Amino acid sequence: MKLLLDQNLSFRLLEKLEPVYPGSTQVKFVELDQADDLTVWQFVKDNGFTISSLAFIPGSQQSMVNIGELGGMMVAGRRYC
Repeated sequence: MKLLLDQNLSFRLLEKLEPVYPGSTQVKFVELDQADDLTVWQFVKDNGFTISSLAFIPGSQQSMVNIGELGGMMVAGRRYC
């Protein structure tokens, strides 16, 4: 699995992630840092990435959200949509 880190996650994480998720990158390195969500999702689908984002979830602390290639959303390991 390759991760595409969104602009909310530092590119500095890539060095630590590389051994476990080789081929991962951050949106700015693929010129998607200013792109709309649909463009990013299409890139993910076409290139075999999983989007990784740090997002605020109302009513909780900040949580890691992973949106997979098939459009599903995972929050703290639980699948939604």
